[in-house]
Amino acid sequence: MIKTAKPPLNYKSKDEMMILMSKGVLLNVGKTWFSLNKKGERCEMISIGECLGSGVQSFRFSSRYNSRFAVDTYSIYTENDFKKILHVGTQFLSPGITYTVNLVFKFSREGKRRREPIFLKYRLQGERESSISYLAYDREDGWWACDLYQFTYNYRIVHFQILFEGYDNGDSLKVEGIEFQPLVNVEHVDEKQLISDTDSDSNWEEKLPADYEDIMERSENSLQWTAKEEAYSIIRKGFFISVKKKKEKHLVFS
Repeated sequence: MIKTAKPPLNYKSKDEMMILMSKGVLLNVGKTWFSLNKKGERCEMISIGECLGSGVQSFRFSSRYNSRFAVDTYSIYTENDFKKILHVGTQFLSPGITYTVNLVFKFSREGKRRREPIFLKYRLQGERESSISYLAYDREDGWWACDLYQFTYNYRIVHFQILFEGYDNGDSLKVEGIEFQPLVNVEHVDEKQLISDTDSDSNWEEKLPADYEDIMERSENSLQWTAKEEAYSIIRKGFFISVKKKKEKHLVFS
C-alpha cells in the first residue's frame, strides 16, 4: 500500500508513518486519499476523476477549491450535468467495519448552514428504483458530504457503480470524490442529560410518537435506549434516518 503513495512517504519509524497516515496521504498513484481515524480504522476517498473515467470534458474540472487530488473538483452546474455513472473501487478498508459511502463536494456559494437540503437522486448498479439523499452536512475539513448508503467490508476488493440522476438545491456543486468512512455509533445517553431533558418538558410522553421504535430503527447510526425517557431524549436531539439500507446487498464484490 505504501509503495503506491504519491509523493513517496518520508518516515523513519512506524510511529512517524502512523502520524502521516492519521493526517492523510495520497495512494494509488494519487487517485486515493487514505487516512486513519482515532480508532485506527481505515478511511478512504476515491478521486472524482478516477470515478468518472475517460471521456469527461476537461473544462468541468476546477483547481480553485483546494482538493486533495491533482485533478481537483468536477463541476456540476445543472441537473443534466449530474447524469453520470461513477465507477468506484476500493481495497484498503478495514475488514469487518461498517462503512458509510459519501459524496464529498463544495457548494459554489458560501454562507451555507450546517445542514443543507440537496435532494440528490441516484441509483445503484442493478437496482430498479432510485434513492434520494435529502440532506448535506458541513464538515470540519471545509467540505460538504451527503450519505448514500452503508455496507460492511469483508476482506474483498469492492467494485460498484452509482448512476446519479440529478439534484435540487439551486446551487452548483464542486465534487471531490466518493468517500468511505467508518460508521460512527451514537453513544448511550447520559443519565443526567436524560433527567434534564424530561424534567424540562412535563408532557414529553404525550409528544413521543407512537411509532418511535420503528423511526429509531431507521437511524443511520446505531441508537441505544432502554426506556421511553431515553428514546424521547434521543428524538428531541434529532438524528438522520435512512431508507436505503436495503441497497447494501447490491454491492458487487470480486
